[in-house]
Amino acid sequence: MKEAKEIAERIRRAVAESEFEVSTSSEPIRATLSVGVAGYPRDGHDANELVHKADLAVYRAKVQV
Repeated sequence: MKEAKEIAERIRRAVAESEFEVSTSSEPIRATLSVGVAGYPRDGHDANELVHKADLAVYRAKVQV
């Protein structure tokens, strides 16, 4: 789980530090993202439970910003 969180943080940071060219904008834009991580078996024993827990983790990540 720790490794997954570290990877998610590296991805989040890379996206936040990037600029994106968009045809509808005269200047590059920046983007942010929120990632939720859930691990088996701690957070659930089937796909539905894991997706639900990851969804809750995304929600928590969004409100922490």
